[in-house]
Amino acid sequence: MKQVIEGRQYETTKLVFLKAVKDLYPEYEVELQNSLNNGSYGEVYDKEEIVVLQEEDYEKIHNRMDEIVEKDIPINLITEDSDDLKLKAKAIERRDIKLLLENCGWSKIKEVEIGDYRDYFYICPGKSTGIVRDFQIYKYNNGFILKTPMEVFDWKVAPINDTPKISKAFKEGNLWAKIMGISYAGSINKKIFDNKILELILLNETLHNKKIASIADQIIEKKDVKLITIAGPSSSGKTTFSKKLLLNLKTCGVDTLAISLDDYYIGRANVPLDENGEKDFETIEALDIKLLNENLKDLIDGKETKLPNNHFNTGERKEKTRTVKLPEGGIIIIEGIH
Repeated sequence: MKQVIEGRQYETTKLVFLKAVKDLYPEYEVELQNSLNNGSYGEVYDKEEIVVLQEEDYEKIHNRMDEIVEKDIPINLITEDSDDLKLKAKAIERRDIKLLLENCGWSKIKEVEIGDYRDYFYICPGKSTGIVRDFQIYKYNNGFILKTPMEVFDWKVAPINDTPKISKAFKEGNLWAKIMGISYAGSINKKIFDNKILELILLNETLHNKKIASIADQIIEKKDVKLITIAGPSSSGKTTFSKKLLLNLKTCGVDTLAISLDDYYIGRANVPLDENGEKDFETIEALDIKLLNENLKDLIDGKETKLPNNHFNTGERKEKTRTVKLPEGGIIIIEGIH
């Protein structure tokens, strides 16, 4: 229920924001792109060109939003029938919704109306604009961040806490999406229908390989790097990424040694239980951290050491170990979920 309340708050605030922008800048189009800094990052466009609004513009938008909330304008559901919406697709201004409807738009999209403004949502906003309790809108990079109350912050707007690295990653991700021509879900569907999915996969892999090569160059430029750690959830591509990075470093003449944290599991029988009484294979306590530290210290000190080797079928370590030594000027690549 709390998630529904939070969702309704956000969707209603978003609708109020979109209407305020349309009232003040009718020629512009808003794109809400991704979550960022406990809010939503978006950009404003004039056709295909980004428009960088200033703080005074967002102050005007905020004031207009206050007026809309104060009037407690009813929010009407026009339709959520997919066939009905597909018939309207050509007249719809939102590029993401238009593409989705024109390319297998089976999703339950809802068309809603607030005064003279209509837009499209997956989660239906509240019944009127008066349910909006608090919000914050401010300039960020070339766009903006819209914040609404969140349960984790006692139903208050989260404080401003910049995360520039995450912002940079999202910006690069959005650039890749534009290069591949898949900025929207509907555009991915269109690639499939046009039999261009293989081309899309190859382009994506080329972009990824180019990025890994760039990371390898940055590592080499630092000169004193001894250890590279790669973390991510299960099945996120850590092993594939680490192997590609290893090969890129080798092509630059750098010797590398790959270590997987999977080999440091303490054995299925010894894995601690979670709060439900089940084996917690993802807790750090399921790893032999003492042995890992000993191995890493030996390697960095230039000594030979024996690395463990886990057998996934039995859930136990193999008796056979790897005796290794880090070459002079070599780099250790270690990957795992922690």
